[in-house]
Amino acid sequence: MAGRRAMVLATALLSAALVGAGTTPKPRSTAKAAPVTDANVAERVLSARTRSDNEALAAYYKAKAAAEEPRIEHFDQLFRAYMKLEGRWAEPLQRQARALLKAARMSKQRYLYLAQDHLDQAWGEPVPPATPSGPKLRLE
Repeated sequence: MAGRRAMVLATALLSAALVGAGTTPKPRSTAKAAPVTDANVAERVLSARTRSDNEALAAYYKAKAAAEEPRIEHFDQLFRAYMKLEGRWAEPLQRQARALLKAARMSKQRYLYLAQDHLDQAWGEPVPPATPSGPKLRLE
C-alpha cells in the first residue's frame, strides 16, 4: 500500500511539474531593436520575421507618409499658381506642376500601402505576392 501511495504521489508531482513547465512564461528579450530608419530599412525588410518587426516597419512607413504632407501642400500651392497663368506657353508648366503634385500624392499613398501590408503580415493576414496593393506603378 505504501508503494502504491508513493507511486501515485510521484506521478502527481511529475504531472504538476510537467504542466507547470509547459505554462511557465518564456523569458523575453528586453533589448529593443533599433528603430527603422532610411539607412537600415532595406536590411529590416529582409530580416522581418516577427510581429514586432512588421509593426516597426509599418510605423516607419506611416511616418514617411505623414512626412509627405508638407510636400503635397507645397506642390498644391505651386500647381494653383501655375494654373493662374494664361496662354499657350503656360500649358507645359501647368502639366509639370500637376505631375509633381500627383507624384507627391502617389508617394504618400504608396507608403500607406506598404504600412498596411506590413500590418497585415504582423497580424497573420499575408497579402499574396501576386496581388499588388492598389493600382500598378508605371516606371518610366
